[in-house]
Amino acid sequence: MPGTNTKLRASRQEIYGDYPGGVELRSYIMDAIEIRHSTVNGKEMNQIDKEYIWDIVNKLTRIAVTPNHTDSWRDISNYAEMTAIQLEIENALQSESETP
Repeated sequence: MPGTNTKLRASRQEIYGDYPGGVELRSYIMDAIEIRHSTVNGKEMNQIDKEYIWDIVNKLTRIAVTPNHTDSWRDISNYAEMTAIQLEIENALQSESETP
């Protein structure tokens, strides 16, 4: 239903600001993160790591507009925890495969 989508967009815009502005801010932040990673490590960041970071950057750009919106803070915490767990699993698997 087109009306429902319009209402949802208006509701989201009220909370998080205009979508194009959020997209632009996320783009600037991700570019800065990728440039920093490349400068320090001498290589591009892999796509999976970009996605982990993007989830958090997305919420940070929302917090920039509405810092008292607790859901965004909880989402960041959950994304960070899920990423840490996944990285621990990957590191354990890599350690296992390296041991003779």
